[in-house]
Amino acid sequence: MKKLIQSVSQRIQETVQEISEFLEVDRVAVYQFLEDKSGEVIVESLAQNANLVSLLGLRFPASDIPEVARKRFLEEQVRVLVDVPSQQQIQRRPNQPTANAYVSSSHCHLKYLKQLGIEASLTYPIIIQEELWGLLLIHDSRSHCWQKGELTMLELLGERLTLLLTTEILSHYQQALLHREQTLKKIRSLLQNTANPPLNKLLEVAVKSLGGCGGRIYLQGLRGKSEVYQFGKQVPLRRSEKVIPSQAGDILEESQEWQKCLLEADQMSFPDVGMSVLAYELDAKASPPYSALIIPLMATSYREGYLTIFRENEPETIWWAGRPPKSTLEMRQLRPSFSPWQEIKKKAAIESWTTEEMKLGSAIAQTWQEGFQQQNLNQDIIWKTHNRSLIELPNRQDFTEKLKSLTTEATEKQDLFAVIFLDLDRFQQVNNTLGHNAGDELLKLVSKRLQNHLSEIEGLLAHWHGDKFVILLQNLNHLNSAEIENLVREIGMSFQEPFSLLGHEIYVKGSWGVAISPYDGTDAETLLMNAETAMYSAKEQGRNCYQVYSPSLRSPLNPLTLETEIRNSLQNEDFCLYYQPQVDLETGKVTAVEALIRWQHPEQGLLSPQHFIPFVEESDLICEIGHWVLKKACQQLAQWRENGLTELRVAINISARQFQQTHFVNVIQQVLEETNVPAAGLEIEITETTVAQNVDLTYWTLQKLQEMGVSVALDDFGMGYSSLNAIKSFPLNTLKIDRTFIKEIKTSVIDTAIVNSVIALAQGLNLRLVAEGMENLHQLDALRSMCINTDGAKSSQEVQGYFISHPLSADEMTEFLFNSAIENSIFDLQIGQISNSENMENSPQLPSGDSKAPSSSLQQLFTQTRREQLIAEISQQVHASLDLEEIFQVTVKEIQEFLETDRVILYQFQEDWSGTIVTESVIEPWDSLLDQTIEDPCFETKSAPLYKNGRVLAIEDIEASQMTLCYKEMLRSLQVRANLVIPILHQEQLWGLLIAHHCRDVRLWHPNEITLLTQLATQVGVAIHQAELYQQLQQANKKLEELAIKDGLTQLYNRRWFDEMLDHHWQRLQREQKPLSLILCDIDEFKVFNDHYGHQWGDDCLRQVAQALRSVAYRVDDCVARYGGEEFAIILPGTPKEKAFVVAERARKAVADLNLSHEKSSVKSYVTLSLGIGCVIPSENHSRKELIRDADQALYEAKLQGRDRICDSAA
Repeated sequence: MKKLIQSVSQRIQETVQEISEFLEVDRVAVYQFLEDKSGEVIVESLAQNANLVSLLGLRFPASDIPEVARKRFLEEQVRVLVDVPSQQQIQRRPNQPTANAYVSSSHCHLKYLKQLGIEASLTYPIIIQEELWGLLLIHDSRSHCWQKGELTMLELLGERLTLLLTTEILSHYQQALLHREQTLKKIRSLLQNTANPPLNKLLEVAVKSLGGCGGRIYLQGLRGKSEVYQFGKQVPLRRSEKVIPSQAGDILEESQEWQKCLLEADQMSFPDVGMSVLAYELDAKASPPYSALIIPLMATSYREGYLTIFRENEPETIWWAGRPPKSTLEMRQLRPSFSPWQEIKKKAAIESWTTEEMKLGSAIAQTWQEGFQQQNLNQDIIWKTHNRSLIELPNRQDFTEKLKSLTTEATEKQDLFAVIFLDLDRFQQVNNTLGHNAGDELLKLVSKRLQNHLSEIEGLLAHWHGDKFVILLQNLNHLNSAEIENLVREIGMSFQEPFSLLGHEIYVKGSWGVAISPYDGTDAETLLMNAETAMYSAKEQGRNCYQVYSPSLRSPLNPLTLETEIRNSLQNEDFCLYYQPQVDLETGKVTAVEALIRWQHPEQGLLSPQHFIPFVEESDLICEIGHWVLKKACQQLAQWRENGLTELRVAINISARQFQQTHFVNVIQQVLEETNVPAAGLEIEITETTVAQNVDLTYWTLQKLQEMGVSVALDDFGMGYSSLNAIKSFPLNTLKIDRTFIKEIKTSVIDTAIVNSVIALAQGLNLRLVAEGMENLHQLDALRSMCINTDGAKSSQEVQGYFISHPLSADEMTEFLFNSAIENSIFDLQIGQISNSENMENSPQLPSGDSKAPSSSLQQLFTQTRREQLIAEISQQVHASLDLEEIFQVTVKEIQEFLETDRVILYQFQEDWSGTIVTESVIEPWDSLLDQTIEDPCFETKSAPLYKNGRVLAIEDIEASQMTLCYKEMLRSLQVRANLVIPILHQEQLWGLLIAHHCRDVRLWHPNEITLLTQLATQVGVAIHQAELYQQLQQANKKLEELAIKDGLTQLYNRRWFDEMLDHHWQRLQREQKPLSLILCDIDEFKVFNDHYGHQWGDDCLRQVAQALRSVAYRVDDCVARYGGEEFAIILPGTPKEKAFVVAERARKAVADLNLSHEKSSVKSYVTLSLGIGCVIPSENHSRKELIRDADQALYEAKLQGRDRICDSAA
């Protein structure tokens, strides 16, 4: 494997060298992006007489290639060609039919290149597995005019480079996988071959495989003494000046400092193995410092102990291309020098371990746990956990074992059952008020009442722990969904009556979550986890209710570590703000933007608030985050005001807890002063629920904000609890209609009535009105008509939603605002001049004749917005999917609906220029053309050359057009009256056509529509190219997998895979108590054959024998492997000895039938086979080695008896 990686690395260097020599430039380099978005030059070819200095090994800060540029490289795959002397650049996209004209290059970019001595540059993105992996950089110290042929060849060489880099990545991954499998194999061997696993030896294997200097295993003693095993160097835990443990008898893992260490440690989760690992810096004062990888060892329902690996955490030496910028101001300025600058960086604990090492640690722990369970090392712990709890119910262990048994049976019988996780609401208040004895008594009363209720429906009740219970409802197959839901709902009947407790009447309610098998899981752990998730969701909905599980309930975040993660992210500035514009419906101007928080999570990527705000609202962190949002949004507004956007407001959501703070007004005042933002530029948004919590404090706070000049909006109006009288009394400026009422405004009579009432209320109270969730033209048209009074006057109305714009990053919103300012108005035509919505729905054509130009109409905006959304949706589909058929289908359907035309097709050419319609979207009554072959005899000579050069054909009326008669006849046969044809180019070749057919009538194709289809045709070309690359990568990956498990000569499975399959079948058949047979085969006198005929004939003999053996073991689970040299093995799972004899005889005869000449054989004149059979029913009293030994002894006996025969272990 190392040789393969070295070979690929050499080919990468050779490819870079080949590009350099072909283009005759000074430098060609491969630049790789790192996790923090900085980058490093990892490969470089520098011409001998180059005037440029080497950049190899130098790192560049993330600010050198900002996020906007990285996003364009990834999404548009743009290639940037810059000529410094002329201050011009070309931005070229792959497979572009014609190159763009030169445009002015950014002054900052030109200075950057000039300082590096570069006069001409090409930058190509390297995209691997749908991520921007890096860039191909081409630099020259002379001005250069790039020729089309050079660029075409560069595309091919760039693709080769991408494939080589991908292969190298896959090779490294495969090498890590092999190392992992070898390590786990050693551990399994130690666990399987001894009655009591040698934990010291297991620890030694783990430490060495993870490259540690020492390690320890701690096993928790629940009934006896805890156990600790050590290997290698032991590093103490130092916090401040205190070293733990301080005495020889102390156990590190049982100290209070250890628990604090766990809370502060960096965590990495691996959902694929269901485990998490922790990394912690043990002693920062040591030289060198040490990092610990801590892996919890989990039993079925509790933590059993820890595996800890120690490693030196040496500082990282980084060579930068000039000192990296430290402040925002420095990031905006060009570095004075690019000379190498050294940084000695202290690494965080988590950074000293690679992801593969952490995964290996998790896999080691998981393998140990499985082995420990098989050896019954924790029987005493299981005995203890089976004791009944104080409320005389089955406990957690009992319930889990019952559920495991049931899931196995239910899978076979396809039974339906439900797991319910129930938690008592506010139980802690009883403990705090009446004492823990009262709490225990209440648990007994609740359990009895639940038991009485469940006895009628044969449900199983168990006590999970604390105030939590679990319920199992079986035999649900005969019930429909409504009846099952009634059963679940009726559990709440147990809490209708009060509980009599120590002379008090106590009302206790519950929240419960439901998971139904097999829909919500087929194993006990998943069902319990999903039921618990649903229970917490029920609590969020107001408690005293239930929730049935759905995947949308599960957060990607770990609630146990969430607070620590958020605090770290606040320090590391991982949070960011996105902005969504609010537009005045009358003038079309952007009046405000709403600030929306996002979390750029280090592991999960960009997260919306729904994933973390519900958790944060239960802690003091909500105020800290709220203050950060307030300050960040005001700072951004200050920048926009400095750039001339002085009328803009920023709207910020304020949580109830933040708003109820007594110093909230002072905080607002302080932030406005610090950011130099006038009070009129800020609008805070609060919900009706916030208003209703403390009316007196709310009124005082709102009054103070009004005196300052800060606007206040009532958010999600119509969804809360405030009374109209209270709203009338509060000093408010804005009402925001909740999106739920806007969604069905066109179709729901009730929603229409509610919106009308809110509009009237806003007009009566002289409040600004903002409609949220505006997603289409129909909603906007309906709202516009409702906003006009009987006298024709208009109230102050604003709209917000995806129809106007998705939430945008600060940079994107800046561009949006300035574009809007240039146009003066997003809506440049008065709303009353727009054609009525019915006309717009029925006709895709824009107004012509005396009406105003489309570019100045609101309809133009709507069409443009929808077009951009469509392009974004299909681009996202292209990047998210490798299924060409799905991408094609989405494309034609969306285009057909957008154009409101009769038929849209994707047409692919064959080699003879005939073609096939591969995808189609057509409406009735027009005929489907799918899978039809269409022949156009005129195409090759007349149309093909034009389409190759990017020609677009738009025909309003085929009868009036000047087209060839053969083409006209073809269109008539397809019922076409007007058509629009866009070429699809793939690697500068004409792949096919994207065609829109209008059949019902003639049709004018608008330039915007032509632009749309051209852009989408480009996306289709990207999808085709992407699918081909993926297919090549899949083939490369398949080859790598085969290298790992196949014998190169015979193409049978190799010895490593034989061992894996034998282990796999042994464990399965041990559970099923079925026989496992093994046949070992050896070619008789093969060395004599090889010496006489030569190695080439010997290899050919091995290949033919392998093929013969493969033909006799044809079941899916049978495994034929090359065992070594001229020896082969056949694994026959579930096969008794007598049937193994049948297979062995077939194998012997198949080799004899090859009739391979063997003149020097003492047995026969042709190649023969000796075979030995071993057979056993796997159990704890036998081992795999015994089975192999039996088969080997039988093979030896067959050879003693004269060869060319079969013996079994009994012989």
